[in-house]
Parts: sequence; structure tokens; C-alpha cells
Amino acid sequence: MLRRALQNHGVDPRQAFAAELVFEELASNVVRHAGGAARLPGPPALEVAVELRRDELILRLEDDGGPFDPFSGPPRALPASLEQAAGGGLGLILVRKAATRTTYERRDGRNCVVVAIGAPSDSVAG
Repeated sequence: MLRRALQNHGVDPRQAFAAELVFEELASNVVRHAGGAARLPGPPALEVAVELRRDELILRLEDDGGPFDPFSGPPRALPASLEQAAGGGLGLILVRKAATRTTYERRDGRNCVVVAIGAPSDSVAG
């Protein structure tokens, strides 16, 4: 659904891919981890909003799970081998790489994560 909406609004395919990647990672983390920390009776509620600006795409995710700032610690180091990477944990590395800016706020018992994804540059570094 996100892919189709971004395509319908003429978002550059590279920027749309980055937005999908960020959405998938952050939403899956909410589904997998947010409910347990908050001891919710059911799955956490997740709200998603996308704002298109001239020079960036803003992705906002809010959930009612336990407090979790995905950007509070230093970036995790890339694994040295496939065996080390097999345990997961690479998603937030990818989110940080795709983002031009990130914020986290805990407000009214909800996590609010905002990720800005800049428009791709058509120039190629040489």
C-alpha cells in the first residue's frame, strides 16, 4: 500500500525504496517488541503518516508500546561476517543509513519516531 501511494504521488523510486525499507523495519520492530515491554493486552496500536515535501519525505510512526528510542545509542557496528549477521539487528543500521534526519519523542504514553529521507541526488561522485 505504501509503495502504491508513493508511486501515485510521483516519488522517486530510490526515495520510495528507502521509505519502504524504513517503514518495514520500524513497523516490524513495533509489532515484535513493543507489546511485551508495555504489557499490552493485545498488539500495540501503530499509526503511520507520510508527508511529502519538495526536498524530503517524512515518515512518522507512533505506537503505544513501551518506551523505546531506536536512535538513543551509538550505531551498531556492521558485522564482520555473514555468521555474525545471521542473528539480525541490522535493521536500525539500514534505517540510519537511509535517513537524513531522525527524531524520537515519548509523548502522552506513545513513542513517536520521525525519519526524514532526502530526495536522491542525480549527481555521481567521481
